[in-house]
Amino acid sequence: MPKSYRLVHVQAICGSGEVFRTASVTLESSDGRRLDGFAEGDGPVDAVYHAINEA
Repeated sequence: MPKSYRLVHVQAICGSGEVFRTASVTLESSDGRRLDGFAEGDGPVDAVYHAINEA
């Protein structure tokens, strides 16, 4: 059976100019393990997507 995950925390930072678009996430698996991810992206949504994949 596939594991399920719950999004515990998400933070996305973006801005104009040379500011990096970053995100950090914390996921919790169905067995209670916490997984953290951090990533940069082309925008805040892309950064969150990459952070989830990293976790």
